[in-house]
Amino acid sequence: VIDKGANQAWRDGVALNLNPIPFKILLVLAQAHPRVVTRSELIERIWQDEPTDSDALRSHIYQLRQKLDKPFTTPLLHTLHHLGFTLKLPHDPS
Repeated sequence: VIDKGANQAWRDGVALNLNPIPFKILLVLAQAHPRVVTRSELIERIWQDEPTDSDALRSHIYQLRQKLDKPFTTPLLHTLHHLGFTLKLPHDPS
């Protein structure tokens, strides 16, 4: 569950307490679901006119995984190598 107004997200009733950039990444991925979002699209959507390098994106993706996936048995955030990132929800077809 994502509350854009409160900049808060929950998974299975657990507040994720995301920092601003990982929250924005989650929001972009959720809005694009089930489409794959490329690294360049994420960088453009998050940093807009002040693009960052891929190491910063990698760091924020890591932070997001720590909160969104690590405490739970099934990961939601998936990396498709050479393509980008997507959310795979439990009700999604395989």
